[in-house]
Amino acid sequence: MTATEPGRRTTVYMPLGEIPAADRNPKDHVLPEIKQSLRRFGYADTALLDERTGRLVGGHGRIEAMMEMHRDGEDPPKYVDVSEDGSWVVPVQRGWESVDDRHAEAMGVALNLLTVRGGWNPDLMGDVLDDLLAEPAGLTGTGVTDDLLAELGVLARADGSFLDGLLGDGDIANSIHGETNAIGIDSVDFRLPMAKADRDEMTLLLRQHQRTLEAGSLSETLMEILRTWHK
Repeated sequence: MTATEPGRRTTVYMPLGEIPAADRNPKDHVLPEIKQSLRRFGYADTALLDERTGRLVGGHGRIEAMMEMHRDGEDPPKYVDVSEDGSWVVPVQRGWESVDDRHAEAMGVALNLLTVRGGWNPDLMGDVLDDLLAEPAGLTGTGVTDDLLAELGVLARADGSFLDGLLGDGDIANSIHGETNAIGIDSVDFRLPMAKADRDEMTLLLRQHQRTLEAGSLSETLMEILRTWHK
């Protein structure tokens, strides 16, 4: 592995097997969802290497996911090259250098946490998700969770047969889209338009009941409330 002059940012292609992980990386990864993202969008966000250590400081999840995809015989994502021996060769950002190990670890935490801390604009995000749900690929590979959908007023992944019987043939029922997700659970997505004030009140009430019912997610809380009411 050839070092790059610190301070001069470049992108170089490196074999997956020659990209060592950080000694300590506290970030867990949802590898099945990262794989879905790579299949849908390609390897669009390159990993970052620390010139001082020669190890990753960002992009561990993408590298690990691609190593599993290669091992399982999948086709390489877009923007990934294949060498003559069949190895995958991926673009990596070079030229950033940490001061010491704690500086490198702080950078790794910042890369992961600052994006999450920014949160979402609920109204704009709700509009974007509405549009995405109307597309064939839907939310595949985006990392959007049931709890985020519930917070934004988009209620997702409940039992389809129960909802079909409860909602009948109205507008909400007509918006239901059925699918089997990555772990083999039959589920549906459906949208429930409402004013922002009502959506915020609903989310607060669901969170209160979530604690009382010890439910795993807001969607599970909603389903338990609906089942109780339907009885």
